[in-house]
Amino acid sequence: MESNNLLFHYTDIDAAISILKSGVLFFSHYSKMNDQTEFKHADRFILEAIEKLFDDLLCGKNKISNLPDSIDYEKLKKEVAKDFQDILSDFLKEELYIFSSTQHHDDYEKDHGSLVMWRGYGKKNGCSIVFDKNQLESIFKTGQKQKKYDVFICNKVKYLHEYNTEIIKKSFGKTYANFYKNLRINLKAIFEAHIDGKYEAKKEDYIRPFIAIKSLLKHPAFNSEKEYRMGVFTNIDSNDDGSLIKVEGGLIKAEDGIIKLPIAEQGFPIKKIIVSPIGNQEGNFKKLVSFIQSDPRYHGIEVTKSAIPHI
Repeated sequence: MESNNLLFHYTDIDAAISILKSGVLFFSHYSKMNDQTEFKHADRFILEAIEKLFDDLLCGKNKISNLPDSIDYEKLKKEVAKDFQDILSDFLKEELYIFSSTQHHDDYEKDHGSLVMWRGYGKKNGCSIVFDKNQLESIFKTGQKQKKYDVFICNKVKYLHEYNTEIIKKSFGKTYANFYKNLRINLKAIFEAHIDGKYEAKKEDYIRPFIAIKSLLKHPAFNSEKEYRMGVFTNIDSNDDGSLIKVEGGLIKAEDGIIKLPIAEQGFPIKKIIVSPIGNQEGNFKKLVSFIQSDPRYHGIEVTKSAIPHI
């Protein structure tokens, strides 16, 4: 099994046992991520991209028709860009849930995990659940085809601090191309609304690349996590108090910003579980082995101990 087809999810043993017992995977609401700039790090870049496109489309002040002399072009451009970004951001609302994992390409880390990740997420009763990436993605995409939910990302996180359009374009490739293409389609209507009236956005395909860039562009301080994200985009109703109540398709009721997605219908997409070197490793290892041996459904899952020296 090549390391780039493995995803490492660092958690505690009780959470791992809960996933195996229930046969579901927990997705967290995007607002619950551990980065305070989560979904904000890309805002400056997106604003600059919209402003640049505004210039490209309308070719400066002299090419804009019906623009009163009293209106400042640069000010209007920034207002339009901000309005468009706000319209797109509004589509996030309560619908976006993320499952985070790590990709290791170093053979040692593939077998023993990363000390940085153990310290951050492994703790005293920690373990790393090692998923087969292709199998896991196949489960998600089957649910999407069956219209149970909408999978909007399965991709590596990009850790960039330079707001250079060319770097962003290269990093996101086709995603950026789709983002830019759909900006062109919609930006003129936004501009005209400033002059003539209101503009009502509709959730079309152009939302996808916007959300992908916002969700996959992170601050470089988190680079050591080598995060690989899977995201579910859904429309789950809520009570007046904001709590989510509706079960939609293959998604199980959310609690405290959590969506539970079934993953065990065709067998668990889990190759092995690595026990953290921090804390009572031997005791934790025995506990996990005992649980794995208790049910034939888990017998294909290997349990190992990380050999990273740690006191």
